[in-house]
Amino acid sequence: MDPFLRRSPPPTPPPPPPPPARLDAAAAAAKFRAAVTGARTTLTDGALAQAAVVALLLPLDAVKTRLQVMPAAARPTAVAARLGAAGHWYGGLVPAVAGALPYGALTFGTYEVAKEVLAERAPRLPRRRRLVAAAVLADAVGGLWLAPAENIKQKVQTGVYADAASAVRIMARTGGVSAFYQGYGALLARDLPARACQLAVYEAIKGRLTARAAAAAADGSGSAAGTSAPRPSPPAPLRPAVALAVGAASGAIAGAATAPLDALKTRMMAQRGGPANLYANVVHAAIQSVRVDGPAALWRGVLPRTVYAAASAACFFGAYEAVKRLHAAGAGAAAAAARGGGGGGGGGGAPRGGAGGG
Repeated sequence: MDPFLRRSPPPTPPPPPPPPARLDAAAAAAKFRAAVTGARTTLTDGALAQAAVVALLLPLDAVKTRLQVMPAAARPTAVAARLGAAGHWYGGLVPAVAGALPYGALTFGTYEVAKEVLAERAPRLPRRRRLVAAAVLADAVGGLWLAPAENIKQKVQTGVYADAASAVRIMARTGGVSAFYQGYGALLARDLPARACQLAVYEAIKGRLTARAAAAAADGSGSAAGTSAPRPSPPAPLRPAVALAVGAASGAIAGAATAPLDALKTRMMAQRGGPANLYANVVHAAIQSVRVDGPAALWRGVLPRTVYAAASAACFFGAYEAVKRLHAAGAGAAAAAARGGGGGGGGGGAPRGGAGGG
């Protein structure tokens, strides 16, 4: 047979793409430790500021909690006066502060790990969706620590138990560990949409501010820099005062929007537990609350809830932007050292990818 008529062998198919690397729990834990350790000073400052806000606004939180569980509408000033006369403004202070202190480190570390994993495994997903997903996961993990503290605090605030020590003792004896997680589902039902709303509002406002600043900088340098368009750069960290203001605005909007979910969470956690419970779950709590007290019951305490959420978010995003500025400064110093040929060191142990990176 003519060799030119022989059929050539089929081409060798390309090797299949390697499967995505499995998420190693040890690697994830190492990333978590690196994120928290690299920003430990700022996180400590942020946690202390958050604890100070919790302590300072605890009377407002107590008024909100009482309003949410009262069977009939009452004036906030009257509720505040009764709490003050009874010396109950600061009931539940210890569990409130204890819940706030590690919560920031837990949520920040989880957020950093989840954000990095999503960037590696779902790069086509829009950045904003990755950030929201990472924040939601961070709140779910942080809620494992926050739920027991919230349970104890709200049972003391509503008079179910006289003090935190009595609450811990009786809850442990009658319900075990599960008693401290009563209403955990309601906590997530409040915090997950609140965080998603808060982050969406924050990113939208920040995006407008940074775009305006970038446009102003481009206009100022355009006449002297030639005609080539500047490369887009990642958003710069906000100045501290601006971060506090934008954080407060995002927290206020998210707090007001999720006030009914907060009321349901309070009603779930303020139960004594066991057969005496009025509500089986958050859906049952919503149905029963509207049936017995009317739809307005879910909006009681919306004003103190909004003020509290604004102050809390201002602290959170203030620390968040401070960590980003810390990382940006470390990266700038490392780049300058590399350009100068000095070598010798890293960027101060900051974790890969500052908060809010992509």
